[in-house]
Amino acid sequence: NNEFTQMYESSRITNANLLEPELSYKIQGIIYSVANKYGPGFKEQIYQKALEEEFTKQRVTFEQQKRINIYSIDSGKVLGTYIPDFLIENKIILEIKAVWSGTSGWIFTLNGDKTTIS
Repeated sequence: NNEFTQMYESSRITNANLLEPELSYKIQGIIYSVANKYGPGFKEQIYQKALEEEFTKQRVTFEQQKRINIYSIDSGKVLGTYIPDFLIENKIILEIKAVWSGTSGWIFTLNGDKTTIS
């Protein structure tokens, strides 16, 4: 029990950890809203469309599948292109994943601003 508490406390995200705390907080609320409405069991494209609707409803600007060049720190040459699911207000990249779990079915997770929500 104590081990669980320590693990929870060490993984908790606080506004002090975030570069964009107000926007991150708003995004987290939207993510939880979508997760609660739809629950587990759908493929990524369903959650992506639901998030798109909710971002629009909440007046959060975003771009989907924006191509972002990644440059070499040493040479400045393009190493490749990164295409995130969402670029939110030109500040936060959000990736969504729907992962199959044999015991639980599809589990909806989101990675953004170095946080994971399941």
